[in-house]
Amino acid sequence: MSRGPRLPLLFAGLLLVAAAAAAGEPSPEKRPLSSADKHMSDVPDGPGREAYMNGLGLMMAGFFEPAAAKFEEAIAAEPERARFHSTLAAMLMQKEENLPRAEFAALRGLEHAPEHASLWINLGIIRMRRGNLEGAQPALEKGLALDPESGEGHAWLARVHWRKAQAVQPIDQDELGLAIAEMLSASVYQPDSPVVHFQLGMMLEQSGNLEAALASYRTAHELRPDHPQGIQKVEELEAALAQRGEP
Repeated sequence: MSRGPRLPLLFAGLLLVAAAAAAGEPSPEKRPLSSADKHMSDVPDGPGREAYMNGLGLMMAGFFEPAAAKFEEAIAAEPERARFHSTLAAMLMQKEENLPRAEFAALRGLEHAPEHASLWINLGIIRMRRGNLEGAQPALEKGLALDPESGEGHAWLARVHWRKAQAVQPIDQDELGLAIAEMLSASVYQPDSPVVHFQLGMMLEQSGNLEAALASYRTAHELRPDHPQGIQKVEELEAALAQRGEP
């Protein structure tokens, strides 16, 4: 199984639903890239290594364009190195205006490494953020086939199904069910993500399962007690269930 560096990925700016932003995900400019340094010591030697390492340092310092130039230099030296393409795509997707470049970087990487899970997942995320649901879903599914334990892959596939569910009225219950199943998987692999639990709560609430939704909201609130949306949803559902005579 081929896995590249898992840079933190974002969904601020999604048109999914307004509640995605309410769930507390940082904006692209504020989202840290803190996991990148975990991969700085395990890059094998090669003609592109020095440029790649320089690119990582620039990226960690917030200099995205100089970093992109270094990653391009590394890719030119070793185009078969999937990690170089994956890191470039993940960095570029941090800003909305760079999504077309990010998609190009992911697609180019897949030409050299078609079995690289992170590239497929990055491609799916980029396409969803660009509004291409039909292109996002198969990319995410391919990534998850290669890496079934990718929490971010499950979370983003859940969001694809969720948006599809809400694209019609009445809501498409089959798509909503698929969204819930994928977000439940995401919660297994990303148990410490308040965003995953909060959005799972929203999906469950939309399905009418208030008890399970409340449990998810409570988990999200425990993970991020300072976010007002979390306690607000907990209180709302506790009141609704109390009116129905349920705990």
